[in-house]
Amino acid sequence: MLVLLRWRANRPYQDNELLSVLPSQGAILLYMNTAALREGGILDLLAGSKAAEDADYRKFVEQIGFDYRTDLDAIAGSLTGDTSYFAVRGRFQWKQLANYAAMQGGECRNTVCTMPGSTAERNVSFYPLERDVLVVAFSVDPKAVTNISPALRNQKLKLPTEPVWVSIPGSRLKKSEVESAMATFIAPLESLAQVQAVTLAAGLAGNWLQVRMAADCNSAAEAARLKTQLSQSATSTGADGTSMASLLAAGTFEQHDAQVTGRWQLDRSLLQSIAGSGAR
Repeated sequence: MLVLLRWRANRPYQDNELLSVLPSQGAILLYMNTAALREGGILDLLAGSKAAEDADYRKFVEQIGFDYRTDLDAIAGSLTGDTSYFAVRGRFQWKQLANYAAMQGGECRNTVCTMPGSTAERNVSFYPLERDVLVVAFSVDPKAVTNISPALRNQKLKLPTEPVWVSIPGSRLKKSEVESAMATFIAPLESLAQVQAVTLAAGLAGNWLQVRMAADCNSAAEAARLKTQLSQSATSTGADGTSMASLLAAGTFEQHDAQVTGRWQLDRSLLQSIAGSGAR
């Protein structure tokens, strides 16, 4: 069974601290403040109702006592290619998590739990970093979660202020390297593979979801070419009012020295339409 840590009376893990404990060299980094999205009414919109209707999902929730729509406050992730690391802040039933691992053919030793994943090459490992923080790894390595280190907690990171963002190294900007939902957005922007890194961030502004892009190039000349390519892509994509194409076509792009920025505004009706089409 899971042996609980001696919980330290430290200050809670903040956003940048969640990310700082994860291995991040050459990784796709992501963050989502689900508490803010929940308060803004966006979380349910993105999640849809299919998860609640799915029998496997309901069984999972019943067994571990966790529902991301109500119990999850924030999640930080680092996708390194063969391993995915996550630090999750929320409300957990630790004993039920340990029982779930055992039911799946896994085990818990001290505070580290391991269990087989959906394939032979994908193992799941996790442990409680703090009372309200769970760290998880999906990897060939059955104990990959031990690579997550709280020793880096005080590392200072410059992060976007929006509640949702993802930062992708230019070398990872391929459809095979990103999640399918993200690939839908990235596909029309293949020119981004020229950049050092690109950050996509989203935040709420009244009834609008504002999306911001920042692409760091190697030089001002490359940034100028990228800005032209992105503007042309947006113009040629067109818009039907109900798809990702509508979002892309509504973007505006600017160049600031070696950086190209883009901005979009998405109202809830379009977001709901896009989320609905992605769920089918």
